[in-house]
Amino acid sequence: GKQAMLAFTTGGPPWAYAASGRNGDLAGLLRHIEHGMLYFTGMEVLPRFAVFGVARMQAAERAEQLQAYRGRLLEILDAQATIEAENVSPEPV
Repeated sequence: GKQAMLAFTTGGPPWAYAASGRNGDLAGLLRHIEHGMLYFTGMEVLPRFAVFGVARMQAAERAEQLQAYRGRLLEILDAQATIEAENVSPEPV
């Protein structure tokens, strides 16, 4: 099946997206997308990748976040390759 993952940045810090934060609960804000659009149409919704407060980050921290995102994407690709390899039937002799 198809997989989907939301990957995004925010201008605000993590606490701003808590239940009592000024922007509201992040899970609640994204529910319509993750559940109503992606899951509802048959996709497997992977854990989201969010980076908070990007506008206030130093260059080194941005680089760390980019590496973390790259790592997450590679994990997904590796997991998919493993699944595909397990599903390959042996060739007839």
